[in-house]
Amino acid sequence: MRQLDSSGMQALRRLADTLNLLAQAVAGGALAVIAVITLMQIYFRFVVNESLVWSVELGTFLNVWVGFIGAIVVMRSWQHTNIPTFVSMVPTPARYYVMTAVKVIPFGFVLFVAAYRIVFILGPFHLTSPAMGFNTRWVKLAIPISAAVMAFFCILIILEDVIALRRGDGDHFDKQGSAGVE
Repeated sequence: MRQLDSSGMQALRRLADTLNLLAQAVAGGALAVIAVITLMQIYFRFVVNESLVWSVELGTFLNVWVGFIGAIVVMRSWQHTNIPTFVSMVPTPARYYVMTAVKVIPFGFVLFVAAYRIVFILGPFHLTSPAMGFNTRWVKLAIPISAAVMAFFCILIILEDVIALRRGDGDHFDKQGSAGVE
C-alpha cells in the first residue's frame, strides 16, 4: 500500500485527470455541434423554408452523449448531488469511515450499469435511425463507456479516502461534501 501512496497514486491521478480533460473536450465539442446544428435548423426552417430532418436525430444522439460524458466530469470531482443528513449525524472520527463506505454504493451502481449495458449493446436489439441511417448501438455505447470511466474514478476516490484514513487526515474529508454551500 505504501507504493500505491506515492508513485502509483500519482499515475492514477494523472490518468484520471487526462480522462477528465478528454471527457470535458468531448462534451464541449458535442455541445458546440448541437448549437451549430440547432442554429442551422432555425436558419433552414425560417429562412430557406426547408427542414433538416437529420438535425433532430443528431442533436438527440449528441445530447445522450453529453449527458453521460458530463456525468464523468461530475464524478471525477465528486460533485454530484448528495444528501449528507445521516452521514453528518455520525460522530466526527467515525464519519470519515462512513463517508468512505458510502462511496461504495455509486461504485456498485456504475459497475451494474456498465455490465448490464454491455450485455444490452452486444444483443440484437438495435434500430437504425430513419433520417441518418445511423445504428443506435453507437448512441447506447455512451452508457457503458461513461459507467466504466466513472467506476475507475470511484476506485480512485475510495483509494484516496482509504489512504487518508490510514494517515489520519481529517482535512481530506472535511473538504468533501457541499463545497461550502451550507
